[in-house]
Amino acid sequence: MEFRPFTAQAWQVGAHPWKVDGGSALAITAQSRQQTAAYKFIEYLTLGKGAVTMADTGTFPSLKSILEDPPFVDPDTESNRKVNAFFGGQNVNEVFVEAAQRPVKAFQYLPCNAFAQSKFGDDISPAYAKDKTLEEGFRDYGHAVDPGSRQSRSPSSPVFRRFALELCRRLAERYADNPTATAWHVGNEYGWNNRHDYSDDALLEIRSRVIARATMRG
Repeated sequence: MEFRPFTAQAWQVGAHPWKVDGGSALAITAQSRQQTAAYKFIEYLTLGKGAVTMADTGTFPSLKSILEDPPFVDPDTESNRKVNAFFGGQNVNEVFVEAAQRPVKAFQYLPCNAFAQSKFGDDISPAYAKDKTLEEGFRDYGHAVDPGSRQSRSPSSPVFRRFALELCRRLAERYADNPTATAWHVGNEYGWNNRHDYSDDALLEIRSRVIARATMRG
């Protein structure tokens, strides 16, 4: 199985879309007894000479001077040869440098992003511990984030609302007289991963409301 980095496809001719999936941060805890020293070390790693070391070991640099330095995109350096070999021979840093030059616009997580990322670790990590194969991990992950999994449904869908109501009705019928049941939880974090709905059902609903409002005003 091979992996390759890529820039986001253009949805419009001449457009330069972008996406970010992943990242890292360095922080100093309030309980630290050496906060000043910790800050100096972080400053060294991100803005000082240590930033070059970080870049050589695979961390994307925070300094434009490194991005503009020819060795950073040189496919023949030792560090780049190892990374590029993993990605099928593609010059990875060259792709990342080109993407980093694009203007940054408003960022928004896709629906189910938080769940998909956490589930990815749950399903893929066992492969690195050799508890399963990588192929099995991706198969399990693919099943987990199929349409219909947690918060991947469209709240605008009349089909979803019909079956969700039926499920609640059957739960109430089954446990209505159970003396140990005082309440039940039918959902968690409403509107968290799917608060933005771009489905066809949502589009039809918006159209019908706009038409109805225009008719009332007319």
